[in-house]
Amino acid sequence: MAAGNRIALAARLTAMAALAAMAALAALPAGCIFVPVTPAPKTAPDSALDPCASRLHDIAGTLLLYYMAHERLPSDLSAIKQAGGEACPPLQCPVSGKPYLYDPMGVEVPGLPGWLVLYDATACHDGKIWALVASQMGPGKPFQVQVLMFPAGALPAAPAAGGGPAPK
Repeated sequence: MAAGNRIALAARLTAMAALAAMAALAALPAGCIFVPVTPAPKTAPDSALDPCASRLHDIAGTLLLYYMAHERLPSDLSAIKQAGGEACPPLQCPVSGKPYLYDPMGVEVPGLPGWLVLYDATACHDGKIWALVASQMGPGKPFQVQVLMFPAGALPAAPAAGGGPAPK
């Protein structure tokens, strides 16, 4: 094929491609409907993404290991720090920088099946507090710890000396 024929063929192909593109663009408005995007409703924070909740999950694992070895919670958090060694995360909220409040006997919250054993000192998570809730559902049942979020007014300001009832 001669160079002139190749150039003419390329020009025709380019013109046909341009016509096809213009036809496609012309057809778009006829078949398109604008649908506004509505934001998803705000839900509770994802504990897997929140640094405080993630830290509490790590601490919960260390508390469970301690409980398994001693059949009780430690009298103070320094014991889990020693038991967990390097693997034990810092025992303060990564957002506020304040140490978590701890009560080995648990703080009872009406309507909650379990006792608060560790929680934020301040409501620094959009007015809410992350906490560890410990429960044992009955004799011979496993000791359980959950990370839950509460409104600030639902929790006591500080654990009382001696605490409340032991987790059951």
